[in-house]
Amino acid sequence: MKTYVIILSNGYPFEAAYKRHEKIHTIRDNYELWNRRFHNIYNGEACLSVRVWDGKPYRSKQREIARLTINDRISIQRLDITGNDYYIDGDLLSDNDIKILAINDGLTLDDLRKWIKDKKRMAIIHFTEFKYAN
Repeated sequence: MKTYVIILSNGYPFEAAYKRHEKIHTIRDNYELWNRRFHNIYNGEACLSVRVWDGKPYRSKQREIARLTINDRISIQRLDITGNDYYIDGDLLSDNDIKILAINDGLTLDDLRKWIKDKKRMAIIHFTEFKYAN
C-alpha cells in the first residue's frame, strides 16, 4: 500500500488542534497532484500519514500522529481563489464561510489569507467525513 505524507507545521499548535478535532483539514498547494493521490486512496491502494516534526522542521525526525484510509472517510475538495473570492468545488464562499474555512484549518482568518495569498488552486484535504456542501 502506498503512503502519502502530510506534515503539519510546527508554527501553530496543529497537533493539539488535530487531536481535539479542531483542525479537521489541511489546505495544500497542487490540487492536481493531491487529486491523483486521492484516486489511489479511494481505490484502497494508498493511505495518508499525518505527521509533525519532533523538533526543527527538516532537521528532526517526523512523528506520525495518524494513519488514515478511505475507511476513515477522508476526502479532498478543490479550493479556487480569484482575487478576494474563494470557491470550493465551484461554489462561492460567503465571508462567514471563509472564516469557518480558516477555523477548520486551525488558522485565523488573517493567517489563512496570508497563506493562500497569490494562490490560484489548492486542495482541501479532509481528515474526517466533514465536507463543505456543494
